[in-house]
Amino acid sequence: MTTGEKLITLLGFYTSHESGSEKALFHERMERAVEEMGIPPIDFKHPMEDEIFAQFDLTEDRWSNIIVSGEAGVGKTRIIHKLVKEVLGKAERLKGKGCYWEQGGTTPVGTKYTAYVNRDLSASRKFGAGKNTVEERDRLVLWSNLILNKNPAEHAHFFIIAANDGQLLKAWKDFSDTPVVMDAYQILEGYVQSGELPSHNLPLRIFHLSSLRADTILDLCIDAFLGHPGWESLLLEHSGENDIFSELSPLRRNYEGLKDPLVRRRLHDIALLCHSNDWHLPVRNILALLANTILGCSDRQYAPTGVMDILGVRRIMADKKTHAANFFANIFGLNLDPEWREKFLGPIESFRVGLETSNHADSMILYGPDDKDFLSEHSKIFLKDPTFPPDPVFERFRIEYTTTGPMPQNGFASAFYDQLIAQRRRLFFRVPEDMEENYNPWSSTNFHFAKEYLEQLLVPSIGRRALSQKLLGPLIIGLNRIWTGLLLDDPDHLFITTSLDYASAGYADIEVKQVPTRNLSDGEPPYVNLEYGLSESLVPRICVYLRNETSPISINLTLTRFEFLKRVANGSLPSSFSKECSEDIRAFKSRLLASIPMPLSSSIRMLRVTPDGKADSFTLNLSQQ
Repeated sequence: MTTGEKLITLLGFYTSHESGSEKALFHERMERAVEEMGIPPIDFKHPMEDEIFAQFDLTEDRWSNIIVSGEAGVGKTRIIHKLVKEVLGKAERLKGKGCYWEQGGTTPVGTKYTAYVNRDLSASRKFGAGKNTVEERDRLVLWSNLILNKNPAEHAHFFIIAANDGQLLKAWKDFSDTPVVMDAYQILEGYVQSGELPSHNLPLRIFHLSSLRADTILDLCIDAFLGHPGWESLLLEHSGENDIFSELSPLRRNYEGLKDPLVRRRLHDIALLCHSNDWHLPVRNILALLANTILGCSDRQYAPTGVMDILGVRRIMADKKTHAANFFANIFGLNLDPEWREKFLGPIESFRVGLETSNHADSMILYGPDDKDFLSEHSKIFLKDPTFPPDPVFERFRIEYTTTGPMPQNGFASAFYDQLIAQRRRLFFRVPEDMEENYNPWSSTNFHFAKEYLEQLLVPSIGRRALSQKLLGPLIIGLNRIWTGLLLDDPDHLFITTSLDYASAGYADIEVKQVPTRNLSDGEPPYVNLEYGLSESLVPRICVYLRNETSPISINLTLTRFEFLKRVANGSLPSSFSKECSEDIRAFKSRLLASIPMPLSSSIRMLRVTPDGKADSFTLNLSQQ
């Protein structure tokens, strides 16, 4: 096999289409696979790599205890393997099974050491009784002593551990009845809560890989994926007529699609929005998505699993059915069974790209070739695409639909809908910037206001620049409608209200405090303002300042909360988009109410709505009897 053919085989391992390839997604198994095939892995230098490796210099007897933490699939095992190879120089044990081992040696200056390596703390735990529990306890006692700088013998000891976020604390907590383990547990717990270790000098460093922005990792993954030498081999050795990487090959088209700046921009935006929502998008899933984009095929005649192998690619080329490996169907997994799609896409599935739309966009997709009002725009996006020609399968469905009208819910309707989703995704990835006003690409997703959020809030917040205060008005309208249950249209004043029964009631018209925007208050509290996130958070915030001497009471304005408030301001019911968001917003009001002294009075202010949607209030005197 050529290097190019081996790359296609390797990409098949990354796609989650069968149990065998799912297992290959784990780094230690993928490492063995590329070694057996004799090709380089899809690899990149992790942004934390230099700092991690800098903790060790055995030529100067310098080492530390290292915990590489983070959620599943972020590359913890990969970092551990590279660290062991570079620092200890003995890679034989990495090929074996089992997650934990001890590795001894002597430094260049003659110091003996023992390294305790655990490439997956979760997998190495037995949670059992008897000998397993005793071994775990002894191990945790040893590690705890090392954290507390209590070396157990005359020669050097240090550990290198990879731990999922959940198991990092649990491993120590399970044996915290031992004093030294409890002491170490409190140090680790403090780190998880604050992100910092105690100020005293401990031989411990923790690197949280999940703290890196998802868009940063996505860009590194795409560069490593497209930079693999297997693509050059395909171009040089398999680009002849009807070969697997010819100009008409779906592999070639899909590869060129991933290189396209507009496609990369949309993927980058999605990854950044995932990060703003605190949605975990690991390396493992990103590589699976990219591999599936190349190899996906919706025709099970050529790909029984939905993912082509070399034989499937050759058959699809021979039968001239290259449209079955549609880039826009593959990129978000329409070629896969739903359970697999959910598994490898993860949070990207939450965007539901192509499952929502606007009438204007669907009209252009369906009637564009025949309607002079749409013909020019349709031609620019679909007919003149330099990479992806029009899909003949969709064209047959489109003609039948526009000729006979909507079909009943049968096989045709289901197949047509899948084809339409792929075309909406095509619009999402291919609409140029000068046409975004007419065809907002985000209208085909769950987040219609994502463009506003990205450009006017999230990106400025990351860059520590001023946020677009014109967005504050609609957010205030959304907050007021959720908090009061009234159709208020006042964008300049936040009404903090309550009710006679409880603060989070759906209808609350007793006015407790009226808070203007910062502009109206001339910067003097009370006021409400849009501000960028704190140092540990890039997400913008809605901040309410009640008094000069206190910090603001704030809520992080994630993408989902922004979309929720904007939809409510535009007339949607609070419960129609996100129950979780509704509860978060009501909890925000409860925090504000808890910070406002409730005066003792014989009257209350009742809020009502004027015919033009503005707020009005009147005093209601309470009986003294």
